[in-house]
Amino acid sequence: MRTEKGAQLLSDWDMPDGLKHSWQQDARYAKQFLMAAQASHGGVERRAYLGFGTEEHPRMPGLVMRGYKWCEGRERVSDYWRVPVSAQQLLQQGALSSGLPIQAEAVWGVLMQVLQTAWVHDQGVDHIELWAVTEAATARGSVCLRLYETGLCVADVAHALKRLTSLWPSCALVCEKTLQALGPRALGWLAAGTDGAGLPFMTIYCEAGPQDVQSLLEVSGVAYA
Repeated sequence: MRTEKGAQLLSDWDMPDGLKHSWQQDARYAKQFLMAAQASHGGVERRAYLGFGTEEHPRMPGLVMRGYKWCEGRERVSDYWRVPVSAQQLLQQGALSSGLPIQAEAVWGVLMQVLQTAWVHDQGVDHIELWAVTEAATARGSVCLRLYETGLCVADVAHALKRLTSLWPSCALVCEKTLQALGPRALGWLAAGTDGAGLPFMTIYCEAGPQDVQSLLEVSGVAYA
């Protein structure tokens, strides 16, 4: 949505004042405004993103998106930086994890398999982007593959994603069921890295519908219209 609508919506969503002030400063340069909610063991985290488009943030070259996130008194800001590398160059390097923490090498290997699948099937590889994600106040660090224009769905790369069951055996059954349920949904992003505690993680972002949004917001106690 357009950023002009953002201020009132974020007030309604109880965005902390400090985050709101920072958001208003950066919103002057943004081309796009997004809102999101993500469930976790600590509650539902609310998020507001500013996208700066191909021009990037004028005061921070390379910054293409900034995410403001808050939940139960905790708040953080994630910065998304475009890495100037093509899909072909990534494949030639043989790994996505170059220069990144060794703990997450296995999950970054899953990303490489997905990239190889897109390349073999000639699925919009020219549109694939690699972004690096940082958080100044935490040890969190990750990379994202942007896959929107590839036309890939979750089922297309399930063979690679099933490697996650070997990385987290205790979650194997849930992972299998999740991949099966998400199979026909369009793939948007894959993110992998280490969280604020230094533990490896991987996140699958795919197409969602109104019913998904309504279910999540009902859990968070937020009205949905």
